[in-house]
Amino acid sequence: MSVLLILASFSLLIAFGYYQRSKRAKNKVISIIADNCVKCQLCVKRCRSKALGVEDSDNGKCIVLKYSEKCTACRDCIAICKFNALELVSRKQTEYQKSL
Repeated sequence: MSVLLILASFSLLIAFGYYQRSKRAKNKVISIIADNCVKCQLCVKRCRSKALGVEDSDNGKCIVLKYSEKCTACRDCIAICKFNALELVSRKQTEYQKSL
């Protein structure tokens, strides 16, 4: 009986976590703080959805959010970054900035 209760609880916990992640992915997206970024590319390597990438710019290479629609806001890249160069922002905010 207790094993069944533990399995049911575990299943509910997984389902709730999946629901929260999908809800967050609809509203949030990763943003790069260029002043803090040292271009180590750990976040690019950690990104499971391949939303982050490296682009050449006037100052050399820089980390960018290449595919915002792929970003699931899982926070793996934030967890690996030692320089606080990534943050979660509203998708609406990034869409507004792109339109300017």
